Amino acid sequence: MSRAGEIRETAKSFGKFFLHEMFDELKAETKKEKQKIRSAISDLVKEGSLERFARGFYEYKKDGRNGRPKILAQKMWKAMSILRRFTKEDIAMISDASPDYTSKYFMIMTKKGHIKKIGMKKKGKRVAVYQIIEKPNTRGTA
Repeated sequence: MSRAGEIRETAKSFGKFFLHEMFDELKAETKKEKQKIRSAISDLVKEGSLERFARGFYEYKKDGRNGRPKILAQKMWKAMSILRRFTKEDIAMISDASPDYTSKYFMIMTKKGHIKKIGMKKKGKRVAVYQIIEKPNTRGTA
C-alpha cells in the first residue's frame, strides 16, 4: 500500500484525529516524514475525504469525495463574475472559503490567465485588486 493509501486508511480508522496522532501511528519521526504526511492530509482535505475543523484536527468523511472544493471554486468564480473587480478577502467572505484556499485558487487562476491583478486598494492595509480577463471553459474549477 502506498503512503497516501496508508494515511487514508489510518484516517478512516481514527474517524476524528489530531495531526500528532497520525504522526505517532505512522511512526513519523523526522521533519521530512512529517511534511509528507501533512502534504498527503492536505490533498485528502482538497479532495473532500477529510475535513479540517481546527489547526491540526481532522475528521474522515465516510462518503468520501463530497465535492466541496469544486463547489467552492464554482462559488468563487460566480462571485468574481458578479463583482468584476474584487480582492481575495471579498471572494473568501462571499464564498465562505478559507483564506488559504482562496489564495491558492487565486494563484492557480492567475497562472492560467483567467484573472489578473489590476492594482492595490487600501482597506486598513493595502490589498491587491483583481479582475477576470478570460473565462475558463470549466466555469472556474481550477
